[in-house]
Amino acid sequence: MKYFPIRIFVFCILLPPVLYAISLQFLESQLIRLYSTELEDIYIADTTPLLNGTVKLKDAIADNIDRYIEKKTILLWGASLSVTVTTAGGRLLYPDTFAEKNGELFPTDPLMIAEENYQMMNEELSLSTDLKLGHNTILANGILSLYISVFIAIFYFYFRRGAKKAKADELDKIDTITTLLNQEEQHRRSLGELDRKKEKLTIDLRALKENLELEKNRATQNEEDLIEDIVSLENKIKANLELQNEQLNEIDHLKDKIKIYEKSKKRKKTSASFKKRFKVLYKSLSINPKAVDGFMDLNEDMKIKCEEIIHQLNEDPKLVTIKRKVFGKKNRETVLEVIFAYRGRLYFRNSADGIVEILAIGTKNTQAKELGFLDNL
Repeated sequence: MKYFPIRIFVFCILLPPVLYAISLQFLESQLIRLYSTELEDIYIADTTPLLNGTVKLKDAIADNIDRYIEKKTILLWGASLSVTVTTAGGRLLYPDTFAEKNGELFPTDPLMIAEENYQMMNEELSLSTDLKLGHNTILANGILSLYISVFIAIFYFYFRRGAKKAKADELDKIDTITTLLNQEEQHRRSLGELDRKKEKLTIDLRALKENLELEKNRATQNEEDLIEDIVSLENKIKANLELQNEQLNEIDHLKDKIKIYEKSKKRKKTSASFKKRFKVLYKSLSINPKAVDGFMDLNEDMKIKCEEIIHQLNEDPKLVTIKRKVFGKKNRETVLEVIFAYRGRLYFRNSADGIVEILAIGTKNTQAKELGFLDNL
């Protein structure tokens, strides 16, 4: 997750279904408001046939509402519209689920129909509208597909950017290691050349010594020159040996630099990983980089115990048993010390904004360093 923010991953996973649910609810409320307004205007429509007795009020309402519903294409995509019309007395006019008979057929006399219509219209009709957008329908699946497509595009964008950055970092690392290896190879070749020179000088010295023994009796006066030549050759051998040792030391130094570079890069990567992990898991805490470094130096058993204390501080600081108060310099907040795993030490303080700040983590052996760090805050 170094090159890909964890929050983007969480958003891309969680937001589509959340937005999908919110969108369905919002669309339902808007459609109910729209349909209620439109139905209020058309469900009775022309009252002339009703007052003439040529059409029953229930039939007129049913025809108007049914025609309105048939024109709404969205209902074919998965929406379910429920309309109820009642009188103030509680009589159901729509939907027409049963017919009142009272032992006779419904009146067919226009005057009786007109009178009945007039009476029901005077009772203040009430229209109730309800709409449900079902899941796994064309409309619902279309909304969900839209959100998923958008967040897949966002996820792909961040993924590509992180991949490019990771590739660039890897190329930089390869270039650095290649440069160091080339330098090592150059020094190795130089060392081989010095070995050959040393061997040649040794042979020359041996030859000169042999010549010296042969010429000692014949050319006494040249003895000093020969001695000077021997001294000169010995000095060259000594210089060669010193140069050889310097080359060997430089090669060892380069090897140590490579190891230190790789260890430093690995530790930085581990430290960054812990910081991100703590930031995601413990949102009520502020963890100092010094505390992260101290946590990394603990063994696995102590890390488990230490993280248990961190979890308690994040949930409820009152659950943590305080060993003592560490008083800092004048006008500074009091730092509290907690013991874990017998030898572990954790230091924290309560900030003015209510956030618990973990300042340092260590052991009894490193306690002096932690106290010195706290004293310099």
